[in-house]
Amino acid sequence: MNSFKVRLILICISAFVYAGILISMPFRTKKILVKAGKTVVSIKKKQLVIPALIIICSAVLIALLLIRDFGFVINVVVCLVAILGVSMGSAEAALNNCSGVYENGLIGGGHYLPFSEIYAVPTLSSETEELGESDPCVLRVVTNKKGTVSFLYSSPEECAAVTETMLKLAPNLNHLG
Repeated sequence: MNSFKVRLILICISAFVYAGILISMPFRTKKILVKAGKTVVSIKKKQLVIPALIIICSAVLIALLLIRDFGFVINVVVCLVAILGVSMGSAEAALNNCSGVYENGLIGGGHYLPFSEIYAVPTLSSETEELGESDPCVLRVVTNKKGTVSFLYSSPEECAAVTETMLKLAPNLNHLG
């Protein structure tokens, strides 16, 4: 099989996966919202400029392979980067309107984090504040499965409201810091 046919197959597979990720956005959002439960605190929507640019640039990367052959290994890497980019951009875009605290967890920055997965909340610990490492607009949460997940808020008041609501819904988190 010649190089062009292999590249064309790679482009078709990547384009198919790219389209599948975009088409599945509403279904993934609906599934996450069912898991999350009812909205307790809604957070102000962020602009979708960066996720939209990531999604567009991912398509451009795949299309670039139609014009230029970088060699099999680099072509595969370019396709994988494009798929990773569209996956991350679509996750952020899909959950943008849903950011906030829910009955069963937090949604923000393209992540859904159930309260049951939270191992520790370092911002509740006095040691973190003494070291001066705490940003009042960032809520860092240590999880059992995903490591440390950071949620960025537009103001310290918004972050404090989320933290307070989270502790009301899951009081056991106060003892984890």
